[in-house]
Parts: sequence; C-alpha cells; structure tokens
Amino acid sequence: SLACQPLADRALAYVRTDPAVRVIILSVAWGRYAEDVNLRSDGHPIDLAQALRRTLEGLAASGKTIIVALDVPDIPLSCYQRDLPVWKWTGSRCLIPEKAYLQGPNDIVRRVVAGLGPAWPNVRLYDPAAVFCAAGRCGEIDPRNFLFSLDGNHLNEYGIEALGSDFVKKMGLDAPHAIAAAR
Repeated sequence: SLACQPLADRALAYVRTDPAVRVIILSVAWGRYAEDVNLRSDGHPIDLAQALRRTLEGLAASGKTIIVALDVPDIPLSCYQRDLPVWKWTGSRCLIPEKAYLQGPNDIVRRVVAGLGPAWPNVRLYDPAAVFCAAGRCGEIDPRNFLFSLDGNHLNEYGIEALGSDFVKKMGLDAPHAIAAAR
C-alpha cells in the first residue's frame, strides 16, 4: 500500500548501504503480492514481476548476496478443521499437487530471478520444495510431525527448523551468518 511505501523504501536503502549487511534475504508471501496488494511505481500500477525485478536490480547493484526465497505451500484450512492429527489422516486434504505449488506466484518469482541471468550473479533463488514436497504432492508430508501451524500457511517450530536447516545447507551459509543476515 502507499502508506507502507516510505517504510519499505527506508528498509531497502538501509540493507543496500549498511556495510554490516552482507546477505539480503527476500522472503515474502508472493501470492498475497500477486493477488491482494496494489503494487505501484511512479503512481502507475505494476505487476509482481515488474515490482520484483525493479527491487532486485536495485538490491543487486549493491554487490551484496541477494537470496530470493520461494513461498512455502498454502495448505487448505479444511486440513486443520478436524480432531485427528495430520499424520493419521488417510485422505489428501493436507496436500496439494506439486504442479499447483510450482505454478502461480512461485513461478513468477522463479522466472524473474532466472531472467536476471548472468548480469546479476549475486542474486540466488531458494526453493523449499525439498522440505514440503514428495511424490508429486506438497504440504504436510512428514508422517511424524506437523510442519504448519493451524492456519495452513505459517510454519510451526518443526517446519521452521526443517526449512532453516535446508536453507542453510542449500545456500551455503553457516547458521550464525544466516541468522545475522536475516536481522
């Protein structure tokens, strides 16, 4: 929204210019920006791809490592409206097709980052699919533990730990570095 823009501009300027910030991580509920947020530039509406490309180019020019994280799957709320634990449920309400997860806003983000190409080697993409997808389905795939909180699009402590471990490993960051970079 327009009311948030000054705060966002200050935050982006800070991470671009502060020498203590070495890694910038963009982790956003991309679907919300693609569908619910009116993105604008110079008073004119723009789409998610345009807004992200402009933001990434501005950040990448800093020479810092920029990591763009794809969103985790959105699990249907109906999955949690029952008394059984997810891992005992034999149906598929807690899973979505991997194809659905890979399309939409995550695909837009993936294409924008890929489109920056070799001109911006400091921009990297993190895809959490390995944590949340198996056998062509995404969501509550762990048979022993919940990954999501009760709203279906936020992770619980176990999901955060699984995601964090995968992120640190794939992005080649040590844990203290990653935590400091996220602050």
